[in-house]
Amino acid sequence: MPLDAALYLNRELSLLAFFRRVLEEAHDERNPLLERVKFLSIVNSNLDEFFMVRVAGLKQQMAAGVMERSVDGLTPAEQLTRIHQVVADLVQGAREVLSQLLPLLAEAGIDVRDYTALTDQRPWPMTPVGLSPISPT
Repeated sequence: MPLDAALYLNRELSLLAFFRRVLEEAHDERNPLLERVKFLSIVNSNLDEFFMVRVAGLKQQMAAGVMERSVDGLTPAEQLTRIHQVVADLVQGAREVLSQLLPLLAEAGIDVRDYTALTDQRPWPMTPVGLSPISPT
């Protein structure tokens, strides 16, 4: 019996919908400021992994000439097209949230700087992440 594609969700698009819900938490002013920053960070980290694993897999399928439709009825090329559309909207939303959060962070005394604006004058060496000291000087 053939499957009805309309009854299935695309796993990649479903995952992107989850990322959208996480981004909505970053946008929600009822959440504490640093929690909002954490949600935004989660979205960005998840998108990085999504491209490294899911999008890379679809591109490999395309390179191998796979034209078979998944159970949701989409070919790898069609999935990539839809992913591109959804991700463009998601990234725009993340930029908007970041532009809202940066002034709030500044008001809270949290100075967010571009890496190129940093100098060598620090009170102690920092880890690559820059969150905790390696050792006092």
